[in-house]
Amino acid sequence: MTAPSNDRSIGQLVTDALDDVRSIVQHEKALVKAEITRAVKVGGVGAGLLATAVGLLSLAVIFLLVAAAQGLVAAGLAPWAAFLIVGGALLLLAVLLALVGVVSLKKISGPTRAVEQGKGTVDDVKHAFGSDDTPEASSGAAKAAATAAGPADGTRR
Repeated sequence: MTAPSNDRSIGQLVTDALDDVRSIVQHEKALVKAEITRAVKVGGVGAGLLATAVGLLSLAVIFLLVAAAQGLVAAGLAPWAAFLIVGGALLLLAVLLALVGVVSLKKISGPTRAVEQGKGTVDDVKHAFGSDDTPEASSGAAKAAATAAGPADGTRR
């Protein structure tokens, strides 16, 4: 039986398939770009609204602090003493928040688990290609994963 004359060769089929894949990738790229553009616009509007809210909140706090000082004046304190009390309370709050922030920032550590796993992977690759035949390098990634997971008995270091 003879093949019809409109059959395409394998090379033409592969070329058509590659063209289809390129087209799909280009369309996917366009879709991602459109979605990201929309998300950035929505995020920009949200960020603008939050910035406005923070500005208004700052003004409200200032007005409330002045009102508190005026309330102390109305209660019989001298104006300088009332504003000194409010200012001192703000200073004390600022120092307390700064100390808590510093303690929180000191708890930050680098990506230790990722670094250990990366070193283990390098050791495994070296071992696989025969550049390091020591038994310690035989399972670097596995050791890094075990180290990151913690002790086997469940206790924390």
